Amino acid sequence: MGEGVALHAQNPGQIYDLIIEKKIEKAIEKRNKIYDNEKKSDLLLIDLCDCLLFNTPEYKAYNPQKSYEIFNKSLLPNSKERTLIKFLDKKNNSLDSIRTQIEQSLYKLACRENTEESYARFIDLCPQSKWVEPAAQKQEDIAYRQAIEKGTIEGYNYFLSHYASSEHVVEITRLADKTTFAQLDNTIEAYKKFIELYPQSPLIEEAQSRIYRLAYAQARKTHTREAYQQLLAEYPDHPMKEEAQSAIESFDYLSITQQPTQYAYDKFLRDYPNSTYIAPLNDWLGHLKKSYWHWSRINLKGYVKSIQETTISRQNGKEIKSTVTSLYDQLGQLLLVETKKNGKTEEKSYLYHPDFTLSTISTPQWKKTYYYNNRREITRIVETREDGKEQEICKLDYGNDRLATRTDIIDGVKGGRKTEYTYNEAGDLISSKSYNAATPQNTTTTYYTPGGDVKLEIVINGRSRREKIYFYNERNDVSKITSVNGSQKEDSTFDYTYDEHGNWTTRIQYSGKETTTTHRVIEYYTYE
Repeated sequence: MGEGVALHAQNPGQIYDLIIEKKIEKAIEKRNKIYDNEKKSDLLLIDLCDCLLFNTPEYKAYNPQKSYEIFNKSLLPNSKERTLIKFLDKKNNSLDSIRTQIEQSLYKLACRENTEESYARFIDLCPQSKWVEPAAQKQEDIAYRQAIEKGTIEGYNYFLSHYASSEHVVEITRLADKTTFAQLDNTIEAYKKFIELYPQSPLIEEAQSRIYRLAYAQARKTHTREAYQQLLAEYPDHPMKEEAQSAIESFDYLSITQQPTQYAYDKFLRDYPNSTYIAPLNDWLGHLKKSYWHWSRINLKGYVKSIQETTISRQNGKEIKSTVTSLYDQLGQLLLVETKKNGKTEEKSYLYHPDFTLSTISTPQWKKTYYYNNRREITRIVETREDGKEQEICKLDYGNDRLATRTDIIDGVKGGRKTEYTYNEAGDLISSKSYNAATPQNTTTTYYTPGGDVKLEIVINGRSRREKIYFYNERNDVSKITSVNGSQKEDSTFDYTYDEHGNWTTRIQYSGKETTTTHRVIEYYTYE
C-alpha cells in the first residue's frame, strides 16, 4: 500500500481501467484524490491498482520489485477476499496472471542488467517462477564465460563450487586441473598434493609420471644404494625399476670387491641369479669352497669364525685329551690352527695371495710355499726349514684341466709317493690311487661319492688287503666306518648332536670297547 496519503473511498474500477488503457497520468490523478470513506474492500482494490501501476513501464516510478512486494504483502494474503475475486473476474483477470506479469517484468529487468547477480536476485525473489530455469541458465552462462575469460584457478573453482551440476563441469574441471598443474612447483610434494586434491583429473597420470622422474633424479643425484632402495620401497612400480635394481646390484657388487666375504658372495648369488657380475665373481671367488682350506671342506655350514674341538679318547682305561682350535676369516679361509696335545702346543698359520689362493703354511720349524699355474692350480710345494734350506716336497701334474698325478717327495722313499686321479666324463673325481714309486704294487685306492666324500678305501700291501667302507647320515657326516682286514671285520659308529646351523657339536665314536668323544665350540660371523 502507498505511504503518506490516506486512501479512502475511491473508485478502484476507474483507476484500474485507466492503468490498463495506459492512461497513467489520469490514473495517478484519480488515485491521489482524497475521499472520506474507509471501506477495507476499496483499500484492497487500491492496492491492486498500485500493484499494477508499479508494474507498468510507462509509469515514471516503474518498479516491478515494489509491485511484487505489494502483491505478496497485500494481495496474496487476501486472495480469498470476495470483493477482490469478484473484481478480478469482472476485469477478466486473476492473481496468477498478475503475478506472472510481475515476474516477467522482473525477469526482463534481470536480463537487461544481464549479470550473474541480477539473475541470482530474480531466482531468490521468484523461486517458483517459470522464468527461474532460463534465468538460472543465463546466470550459469555468464559465470561460464567469465571463468573462461579470466582463465584463473579462482574463476574455475568459483564456477565449480556454484554450478556443480553444469554441463560445463567436465570442461572447467579439465581447465582448472590444467591451470593448477601448470602453476605447481616442480616438486614431488606439489604433485602428490595435486593427486590428493584432484583424484579424477586426467592429469593424474602426468603428475605421477613427474613424481617418478623427480624421485629417480633425486636417487641418481644422491647415487647411493640406500637412495635406490628407498626409491623402490616408495615406488615399487616405478617405470625405472629395472634401472634402480641394476644400480643396487652394481653397488652390491662393488661392496663385495671392496670387502669380499663368503656371506656377501653367497647373498649376491641368491639375490641376483642372472646377474652379469656372476661370471667375474665366480672367477674371482668361486674357487674358495673348492679349496682344501675352506671350512666347507670339513662339512661345516653357516659362516664359521672359529671352531674348537676337544677330543677325549679312552684307550686301555687311559684318557687322552687333545684340543684343536681353528680360526677362519670372512671368506671361509683357514687362518690359524692351534693344536694342544700331551702338554705341547703347535701352531700353523696360513697366508694367502691377493687372488685368495694359499701362499704359505708356517710353523716355527718350517714353512711350506705353494706355487700355481695360470689356472690357479697348485703345481708344486716347497718346504723351507729353520736353517733356510729349501726342498721341493710335492709336485702336481695336470691333464685335461684336471689333477692327474701328485708326487710327494719323502725322505727314504726313492722316487717319492705318487697319487693318480681318475675322473668320470663329467669331470667328477671317481678315485685316487697312491703308491710308493719303488713299490707300485702296494697301493692305497680311494673311491669317492659324487659329492667328493670318501666312500671306500682299499689298502694293498703285498698279499694283504684292508678295506674301509664309509657310511653317511642325512647331514652328510660319517655315521659308520666298516674296516675289513682279511676275515676280520670291525665297525666304528658315530653319534652326533647338532646346533641350529646343522653343525655337530658333540661326536661320540664307538670302536669296539674304545670310545672317543669330541666336543665342538663353534663361533659364527653374524650378518644382518
